Amino acid sequence: MRKSVIILLMMFFLVTTAINAAPNRKRVSRTTSNVSYVDEEADTSKKKNEKENYSACGAGFHPIRVAGFVNYPPFGWVEIQKGRLGAEVSARNAGIGYALFEKIAKERGLKIRNSGYKSYTEGQKAVRWGQSDVLLATYYDNDPYASLDIIFPAYLSNPFVIVSLKGSLPEVKDFSDLKGKKGVVRREEMIWPLLRPTFPKSVPMTEVSGARNAFKMLIKKEADFMITSLYAAEAEMRRFKIVDAMDVSQTVYRNPNMFMAFSQVGPCAGMHKDYFEQRIKELVADKDFMRSFIMKYIIEWGDKFKDEPSLLTEEGLNLKDETELEETEEETQMKENIKSLEELDPDILIQQEMEKMKVSTTAPISY
Repeated sequence: MRKSVIILLMMFFLVTTAINAAPNRKRVSRTTSNVSYVDEEADTSKKKNEKENYSACGAGFHPIRVAGFVNYPPFGWVEIQKGRLGAEVSARNAGIGYALFEKIAKERGLKIRNSGYKSYTEGQKAVRWGQSDVLLATYYDNDPYASLDIIFPAYLSNPFVIVSLKGSLPEVKDFSDLKGKKGVVRREEMIWPLLRPTFPKSVPMTEVSGARNAFKMLIKKEADFMITSLYAAEAEMRRFKIVDAMDVSQTVYRNPNMFMAFSQVGPCAGMHKDYFEQRIKELVADKDFMRSFIMKYIIEWGDKFKDEPSLLTEEGLNLKDETELEETEEETQMKENIKSLEELDPDILIQQEMEKMKVSTTAPISY
């Protein structure tokens, strides 16, 4: 009898537990189902919105149209492709600005129409008028009529330094130290409008187009110094094989920031800016990445002209024979090293070249 009572009590306990647990199981199931449904709906909506955005800006039939630098290595340059008869087939952007934009665009899954313009003004107008979607480089412009939606933060700073013929000019701490000297600036760098308001009126300055003309003036002593971008100087001195013939100031005189910008009047306006701003913020925070990135395109520009002779040997520069001889020997040694350099890991080569820079990239860079 006692045993029967115990069995009955146990059965009652098990049945009660099962009844009480059933609603709980049902409730958990319903909650899980609702959460899963809401998340899936939000994700589907997000993908649908992105797809609609890309169809207007960034899809195969509507790629982002990019306007870049024309002739300002290593920041950017335009490579002209010609057909068999010599006619121009296409003009494509290359260099730091385009490569960084392309990297982020690919991460975003965007397609790009890479079409270079023949002048910076032409590219700038195309973006302002909505004929192109992105301007790869602009200094900060707060003109409310500019029609540019600037991407913050800046992706690069552009340190201005003084370049002079080796041993011809002491370190200049202030522009007032240039009294009695003659200077040159490159027109395409657009540096002079930034410097002119505070530059000493007593120091004559000449604007020329092209790095070759500017460096020629230094070599022929028609100018005592050139104010230029540190990175542009590094790229062009490698191109012309005159690194050892030039001095670069340790002082940085101006360091304006460079920005990318979307057109406010094109189909891409407001669509991808937030993503680009977040990625640029992350990338420029990685100093090692940015320094290597800059150096990569300094090297790439110089490599395009590795088979050309030194600017020092160009006819009409009236250099001393011993200077020409030293340069020829240096070129011979350089050619002997080309093969071994090409066999190096690209990252190792970049690090080696960074160590050779006239001014360390550590100090001038400020994002």
